[in-house]
Amino acid sequence: MSHAISVSQPVPALGFFQRDLPAYAILAAFLVLTLPLAILMSYDPESPRIRAVLLVYIIGLGASHFVLTPTLYLQSSNLRYFNGSWRNRIIYFAIPIAIFLFFDLYATFQVALLFPIAALLVRTGIRVLDFRHFNSQTFGVLQLYKMRSGCKFPDWLKRVESLYYFALALLLLMTFIRGGRFALDNLATIVVSATVLVLFAALAVGFAVAFRRSAIGRDVALPLAYFLFQTGASLLAAYDLAFYGLALAMHYVEYHLLMVPRCFESKLDPAKPVDRVFGVLRANKFIFYSLLVFIAFMVTVWTVDFTAMLAMIEGVTDTGRTGQSSSLLLFAIFDGLFVFHYFLESFIWRFSEPYYRQTLAPLYFAPRQSRPGHSATVAATV
Repeated sequence: MSHAISVSQPVPALGFFQRDLPAYAILAAFLVLTLPLAILMSYDPESPRIRAVLLVYIIGLGASHFVLTPTLYLQSSNLRYFNGSWRNRIIYFAIPIAIFLFFDLYATFQVALLFPIAALLVRTGIRVLDFRHFNSQTFGVLQLYKMRSGCKFPDWLKRVESLYYFALALLLLMTFIRGGRFALDNLATIVVSATVLVLFAALAVGFAVAFRRSAIGRDVALPLAYFLFQTGASLLAAYDLAFYGLALAMHYVEYHLLMVPRCFESKLDPAKPVDRVFGVLRANKFIFYSLLVFIAFMVTVWTVDFTAMLAMIEGVTDTGRTGQSSSLLLFAIFDGLFVFHYFLESFIWRFSEPYYRQTLAPLYFAPRQSRPGHSATVAATV
């Protein structure tokens, strides 16, 4: 009697973004944080409990996501790359230092009081960087969702997505320029709004094409859900910038999640003192994130008076719009840290650079892996 001998081989480990938890947790942020908190703000703006929840949200997710970025300097491999050429030294050391010096001098010499026009230009410039950064990250994470799906999207779709998120950033800027509330009463806003609608329709066509091409149509569901949720968050903020901080919930959550492999799975060199220090810090995730939130809290306290922050949030939740100016002041809390964060983020995720492609790609996607969420088929070659 012959017996078939089955040889089982281990299934390759999934890359971080091929796992279900990160992909679904990002989507859940819109449903669990953005929508409920926006409803609470509108329903009972005077509630001290709601203001306390907003403070926890701002510090726990928002401020901490800015503070998380400098941890990249606690890895010797990154420092070696940052110090590898004069170009890199300027990008990763000189310009970040210049950014903090600029805002320190800006505050010390009271530029906002002495030169109102210059202050207006600085604030507008920061918001341009802010809105562009938000939508650039959204564009990048959408590509990760599309790659994760294994579906074949039209070649032209990526170019349209880039234009779409640029248009959304412009739409947010139009609302900011008007004082924080959307109004379709000028030519620029009309043109930008129409552009967003046209590009949205084009993207809908692209997703429909990918759905028809897909062997399993539901594989398109996750990137489509991400696209729709982030669009909803952007439009909520474009309607009223008082909701902008809440619209960033997915932005904050996805950044924290995407930094997990870079913080906890990157290789450290025990011979390097900076790696030994970082190794101790990351040995316990609870302690690591507790320290991160504590630093975020201290940065918040040092940056703005805590009572003033409560007043700002109270102004944000004022449905009568009496606190409209306070809602805009909320954006100025972390200007220096934000611009540093934005500038560095525009470089440290560039998979087109060999260093980041070689160090990051294996963390997020396992090579030659089948569709995520399904059993992988391992082909043995002799």
